[in-house]
Amino acid sequence: MTHLDRDSQAAGEADAHPGPTTRLVLQLAEGEDLATGLLWSRIHERVRTMAARALRREGREPSLEPTDVVGEIFIRLHGDGGRGTQWQNRAHFFGSVARAISQLLVDRARRRKAAKRNGDRGRAPLPHLVREGGLAMLNDDPDRIEALHEALDELSRVTPRAGEVAWLRYVIGLTTAQSAETLGVSPRTIDFDWAFARAWLRARIAGDL
Repeated sequence: MTHLDRDSQAAGEADAHPGPTTRLVLQLAEGEDLATGLLWSRIHERVRTMAARALRREGREPSLEPTDVVGEIFIRLHGDGGRGTQWQNRAHFFGSVARAISQLLVDRARRRKAAKRNGDRGRAPLPHLVREGGLAMLNDDPDRIEALHEALDELSRVTPRAGEVAWLRYVIGLTTAQSAETLGVSPRTIDFDWAFARAWLRARIAGDL
């Protein structure tokens, strides 16, 4: 069985027995306005935890509080009331949250970079692009991070669940257990997808894909 087959099988099994969060995500995708408030009441603390981890990885004292990030992410995802958003499942939704958090922090890094442009303060060394434990994102160049975003988006199109796992493990920095709880799958599934994602990204960066 290929990874893509496993991905489809697991998605089908999850959809056959959707939990409360998955049901709300699907209701939101169908345009049920009430689902928005119910969903965010349910997942607010989880998103706040994701934001807090991302902020800690800036490598400096953040000027944003995690709660502020949650509010900004809500606006970014639901600026049009959530209409037209077609999240397919819980993993797809939380992958979108991770993308939005990451892009928010990259936007902040761009603003800092622009503010420093008149003074040469040197450039922080780039971390190894694919490593266990993720990426200290905002110590890197925003242009390079956006290139990574493009690679992760491509991975998500090839193998959706592995892509969502990569966003949570690699960009936000969630542990295996946290990622499993967030996506509603087993830690073993997370480990399998994470190994596949790292191998895929290495090949992609090396130009073998």
